[in-house]
Amino acid sequence: MKQIAAIILLILFTDTSFGQQTFLPNDISKAKNILPNKIKRIVQYEDGIIMNIREYDTLKNQIFNHYKQYVSSRWNGEYLTMITGNVYNNVGQEIMTYQLHSNAGLSIWYREYDSIGNNTKIYEKQFEDKDPNLKVNSNPYMSISEIKSFDDLIKHPLILKIESNASKSLILEKTYDSLRNIKVQVEYYLNKDTISYRRMEYDSNNNQVYVYSEIFKNSFELFYEYKTDLSIYSDVKTKKMPSMLVQCVRMDYNTNEKRKSVTDITFYKYNDKNLLEEKTTYNGGSFQSKVTYKYNENNLLTNEFGYIYNSEKLIYETVYEYNKEGNVTSEINKDYRLGKQTSHYYRYEYDYYD
Repeated sequence: MKQIAAIILLILFTDTSFGQQTFLPNDISKAKNILPNKIKRIVQYEDGIIMNIREYDTLKNQIFNHYKQYVSSRWNGEYLTMITGNVYNNVGQEIMTYQLHSNAGLSIWYREYDSIGNNTKIYEKQFEDKDPNLKVNSNPYMSISEIKSFDDLIKHPLILKIESNASKSLILEKTYDSLRNIKVQVEYYLNKDTISYRRMEYDSNNNQVYVYSEIFKNSFELFYEYKTDLSIYSDVKTKKMPSMLVQCVRMDYNTNEKRKSVTDITFYKYNDKNLLEEKTTYNGGSFQSKVTYKYNENNLLTNEFGYIYNSEKLIYETVYEYNKEGNVTSEINKDYRLGKQTSHYYRYEYDYYD
């Protein structure tokens, strides 16, 4: 359980600062500014099965997230279920998060802030299952799929058991610079051993330009390069410019040879609306992959094209369609290697505040 929890923690804190990475497919979460006004709840169905639920408070803060991902017909329960619930204080800071994963476990996170609102520490209470017959990758907590709302979540017997019986342990610490950028982030196991150490540096425009990371005794460095579109700004001397990531270089340390080497270089290109148009990765000096993107007039992704090992040979294509609320209603995946096509069709229910 300790190792699984650590992996989840690393996934949740994976660097997604630049909007270039996604972890979960079919994630219907949206930024506040593009959510419908007075939205309270969104439910997504596929073939009559609930795949996603999002609940929001009156300020559009997400308070509940229920997410399903299909694994296979041989998987116990066929689906993974992941649930989060968020609690905020009176100034809108997220102070508590319920984390439930049907295969990996259940926990509650508690956040602490400094006097200017920086989240400096996260503590965790974790459900400890004493069942000696518990098997790895058996989806042992698939019963959480019955949790369909924030109220269901906070009343669930396992959550009540964690809150009343589990001890609280420090799992993450962060320090900041004067501009509130994270300088150092350290993650811990429940037994206080260190999982990872990460140090960040920024340029004068607050772009993250360097990351040094040690994870499970391995280390690597990330170097970022940006460009700024100055043409749309009249006063470039006094304003901080939004910047677009154009290159990321990863350098790994080889513990056996005791030397550093460049392992990955990723390049990013954008269209005239500054939306990501192409992402190309080279590994060890050789072409690894390329993904290109197309958008509709509402800046929603409509087509994704993938190339692997050969920059000229199209491997897959994904096509998306949307409803008027901006949620995906169909997803067509075309695998040209296998000559196979899969389709997903979604419908939605929306509840609003009066």
